[in-house]
Amino acid sequence: MGTGSHGGMANREVDTLYGVIARQAKVRPEQDALIANGAAVSYRALLGRVDALRARLRQVGVHSIAQRVYLAELSKLDLLIGALATVGCGGIAALSASGDRDTIVDCDPTVVFTSNPDKYRAYASGVILTPLADQHSGPSAEIGRATGDTTAPALIMYTSGTTSGTRRGVILTHGILTITTGYMNQVMGLDDTVREYVMSSLEHSFGFARCRAVFHAGGTLIFDEGLLNPARVLLAVSLHKCNAMSSVSTGFAILLRRFDKQLARIGPQIQWCEIGSLPLPVELKSRMLSLMPAARIFMHYGLTEASRSTFLDLRKDKGKLESVGKAAPGVEVRIEDGEVLVRGPNVTPGYWQRPAEWEERFRDGWLYTGDLGRMDENGFVYVQGRKDDVINVGGQKVLPKPVEDALSPLIPHQVLCVLGVPDPEGLLGDVPILAVEGSSAPTVKEIRAFLRDRIPEYAVPKNVVLLESFPRTPNGKIQRRLIRRRLTGNQATDE
Repeated sequence: MGTGSHGGMANREVDTLYGVIARQAKVRPEQDALIANGAAVSYRALLGRVDALRARLRQVGVHSIAQRVYLAELSKLDLLIGALATVGCGGIAALSASGDRDTIVDCDPTVVFTSNPDKYRAYASGVILTPLADQHSGPSAEIGRATGDTTAPALIMYTSGTTSGTRRGVILTHGILTITTGYMNQVMGLDDTVREYVMSSLEHSFGFARCRAVFHAGGTLIFDEGLLNPARVLLAVSLHKCNAMSSVSTGFAILLRRFDKQLARIGPQIQWCEIGSLPLPVELKSRMLSLMPAARIFMHYGLTEASRSTFLDLRKDKGKLESVGKAAPGVEVRIEDGEVLVRGPNVTPGYWQRPAEWEERFRDGWLYTGDLGRMDENGFVYVQGRKDDVINVGGQKVLPKPVEDALSPLIPHQVLCVLGVPDPEGLLGDVPILAVEGSSAPTVKEIRAFLRDRIPEYAVPKNVVLLESFPRTPNGKIQRRLIRRRLTGNQATDE
């Protein structure tokens, strides 16, 4: 499966995710572990629900890392219970936002745990289990797997396939989960008073990591089901007296652009905040600092393959808001030929069942991220886009992100995306165009005037296209490849 570098971690036991909940259930049994859709679940009750499912999993043969449990199409609460129970059995939990044949075949699970069993009966060879209506259980006489070897796999987390078109299973070991959670909480100063509303989905690295952080600290996790609903978020944060919020950039961008007055009312109670690594315009970061005056606000950069590789403290480093911060504790970041490389204990040991693909990404101890970037003299990293997104305009390389950043003040309240399309005149290879999400956009003439002397002429978008909505991954990433496909037939706004 390929092997990463996790120096000093071999053959050492650490708490498993199950072990963390078991410990908290002993230390603070009646404290709320989470509030799901308004219903509170104590640490004791959460452990009971986990143990009830753990007993069912053991009955069907899940007892070691030789068995995998595929989790798909579940409520957020059932997803967490499924992952915790699987790890408590000693198995590997495979997380997938939308269960599909390819990832199930890739994973070859012993058990599929889902709320939609009919979908998987045709192509899942393992046992299919569904959540029980009454998942409650008393304390288990037999404790689950509370510790695990640092190098042993705990999770398989499937990527969205945004850039490659292939959904790869990223292996996350007990050591990776423990170490990254530890330095996340260290950097942010998280403690057991945290009551965090998590806006993101939990099947992906960002949202699941926020759950781990809160549980490790002994705090309370708050979430609702379904897609992001700003009104519900604001109500829940107020109602449940949340002092922390987290989301990928898309979620905060919506709140800041459309609900800033409402956000201002709850902002003073926020003490901690983490933003995912998707781009967020500098003006929105500045607005967050003013609307949440007491909060420690952090942004990170990372991939599922290397979570939380850098951290930026927005309040401490106000002059570096265009960056994604410095390398996380114990992590090394360098730039080679314009590409961001990462090395450290946060890097996966490989892709599940795809050793050749992993060897292409991991060379000489470094993960080649596929992201373009630069590093300043103080070690701050600036991510400038994906290698695959570079636009070749007659031999000149155009990075979309700097063009998008330059255009952001012209279109402050809308989401935009710069991408390359074939030159209709057949002279330059590709030309940059601007896609805008919404009902209005500037004309090419206005763009040319605004960008004059700001960026090279060859990088100025040649057309503007309006789209009602951008295609996105479940984690909020804009899918440029799908936008290119959509553009056929759309009319440009030129003069």
